[in-house]
Amino acid sequence: MFGSLGFSRKRLGRDGKPRYTAYYMDLKGMEKSAGTFSSKKEADRAWRDAESLVAQGRVGDPRRGRQTFERYVLDTWLPNHEIEATTRQSYTYTIHRHLIPEFGAMRMIDILPEHVRAWVATMKKNGVSPATIKYAKVLLILQPHLVIDDSSLSLVMAAAGAGLMPTSPL
Repeated sequence: MFGSLGFSRKRLGRDGKPRYTAYYMDLKGMEKSAGTFSSKKEADRAWRDAESLVAQGRVGDPRRGRQTFERYVLDTWLPNHEIEATTRQSYTYTIHRHLIPEFGAMRMIDILPEHVRAWVATMKKNGVSPATIKYAKVLLILQPHLVIDDSSLSLVMAAAGAGLMPTSPL
């Protein structure tokens, strides 16, 4: 591959057998590992795949999607989201009242369109007002935009597939 900067490096595993770590360069030119494998062929495939994702603009650590929705929202998104104090208060209430009970324990990568549809149906059944449902959906959809920027999940696509994308800004 012309212009490729990826490579694999051989090392000995704990068991004394050779292992191959795949390396590639991220968008900032930093060396990143694409994993460790038992064969050079697998390692070479891994760094080539990683370089391909970088070239497509689909970069990031897939482990980030394994964190729970609650952990991401409360530890990463909300504290780093620049908003007015009253907006933060409203977001925090809605997140704790409507989003965390439904999605909190789920891993980010496990939230699918059917989960979003079921959640909306349950909120309607429980008599939650349409305005509150819309506000909660918008907050749910805001998470993935930032998560996508963080390259951990494409929940916004799940929300779009469920027909939940807002048609106008709040």
